[in-house]
Amino acid sequence: GPPPPMGQMTCSELEDCLLECPADDIACRDNCVAASSQTGFDQLVAVQECVAAADCVDGDLACVLRTCEASLPACYGPVVRPLGDADCSALNTCLGQCPDGDQMCFDGCFRAAGEAGYNAFQSLARCVNSSDCPAADGDCQREACGPQFEACFGPQAPPPMGNMDCGDLNECLQNCPEDDRLCVNNCIGRSTQVAYDALTAAYDCLNNADCPEDDAACRQMACQAEIETCLGPPPMPMGNQNCQQFNTCLSDCPDDDQDCRDNCIRLSSPEGYRLFEAAIQCINDAGCMPNDVACQQANCLAQIQACLGG
Repeated sequence: GPPPPMGQMTCSELEDCLLECPADDIACRDNCVAASSQTGFDQLVAVQECVAAADCVDGDLACVLRTCEASLPACYGPVVRPLGDADCSALNTCLGQCPDGDQMCFDGCFRAAGEAGYNAFQSLARCVNSSDCPAADGDCQREACGPQFEACFGPQAPPPMGNMDCGDLNECLQNCPEDDRLCVNNCIGRSTQVAYDALTAAYDCLNNADCPEDDAACRQMACQAEIETCLGPPPMPMGNQNCQQFNTCLSDCPDDDQDCRDNCIRLSSPEGYRLFEAAIQCINDAGCMPNDVACQQANCLAQIQACLGG
């Protein structure tokens, strides 16, 4: 048997020492045990016994955390285990949005994860950490840990080899059901490389813009160049329709027909468009629902009358 623990190492320090020993080096392991405190040794034995007795399949770390939640904190400190339903990709996104060093934010992300998502993320993290890839070399990491990346993020998107332009690609992606990776990959495969690069640049800009979370107008302004590269310049009111005619034109457009709405803008006069925008801005600021006529008239009667007359 090993020598008695007569040192000062804690439970986690003892485990680190043992992990550094070669597989069959008994002397190394004995030295680790001898350098451990009795308390640290007893705590690690308790953890190992619990893990060994746990009915968890290999790689199911969430099961281990759940089963041994009582014995783990004595060795490793507070245990943060997954209690939610977020998948691996959502967990990765959540962690990426945490400020550096914000442990409370990190812990919140892990708690919001589902057990399957948590396990997939930890498997990917272990693979990446054990690879020889630089921290920022995503291509190297994906090549070294392809199965783990696919388990977390789904199949890798095919190269864009189609003929859809950036606007068509954006529309295709918007029509994909949430979390439907197959639909997303199909859209990307049908686009051109130029379209894909332009849309990626626009998305990156919108996501990284220094704007309040709910300020879409700020992001649109910060990324105007990228958006126009993808979708083209916005339509300009250069016609002769007044505000009431412009409103009627918009009402006749199907809900998902952006080309129709853009054409209405082009047919509108600058003044008609300005009056319409003023009325809409007032209604939005008042918090009125689209069909709440009473709210709209109570808060924005002057702007509505300026647009529609009467």
